Amino acid sequence: MLKNKDYKFIDTYPRFLVIPKEMSKDEIITAAKFRSRNRMPCITYLHKPTGAVLTRSAQPMVGLSLKSCPEDEKLLDLYRCKGRNYSSRYASLGLID
Repeated sequence: MLKNKDYKFIDTYPRFLVIPKEMSKDEIITAAKFRSRNRMPCITYLHKPTGAVLTRSAQPMVGLSLKSCPEDEKLLDLYRCKGRNYSSRYASLGLID
């Protein structure tokens, strides 16, 4: 869980954000900077029987240069795959051990 104390990290999101434990604080900050107003993907609903989540976010700031953000992609993959271990993909990017 990430604290959004005094709404300083993301001013339009709640005080506490549920984030996959596989994400470090630095990765979360980098992923947030890739989206307008730091509106990174955050869980807004959890379907308990299946573990599927519904997330909210702003559009990524890809721009004309088609920028990408491995940390943002990691976060989306963790949500999509319900936190399954994708360590080989992210280890090769240097994002996890």
